Amino acid sequence: MVQGATDDGGLEMFSYVHDQSIVRLMGTDATAMLDGARTAVRRAVERLGGEPRAVLVFSCAARAALLGEEAPAEATAVSDELEGVDAVGWFTSGEYALTTGATGFHNATVAVLAL
Repeated sequence: MVQGATDDGGLEMFSYVHDQSIVRLMGTDATAMLDGARTAVRRAVERLGGEPRAVLVFSCAARAALLGEEAPAEATAVSDELEGVDAVGWFTSGEYALTTGATGFHNATVAVLAL
């Protein structure tokens, strides 16, 4: 995550970026972030192939910072999408999600596990 800029035009990053790394910067707003949480819930439930008994939600702590006062709206969006299914979630310290290729760090993500 970009945390700021240096006086000489460089970027201050949340974590180390190796030389020759490919970096993709995310640009978003609260509406898109909440839509993403809803989509993550729908996909997790669809992939379960049946009615979930419960859902676990892992939301990157950076999302709370980016959402600011709207952070509680993420829990509401998840709950509304689940229509009464029990859910538990918490803010995490980042998510690592690449399964092939180079290592990677994904920030400001939400991951959902339907059980």
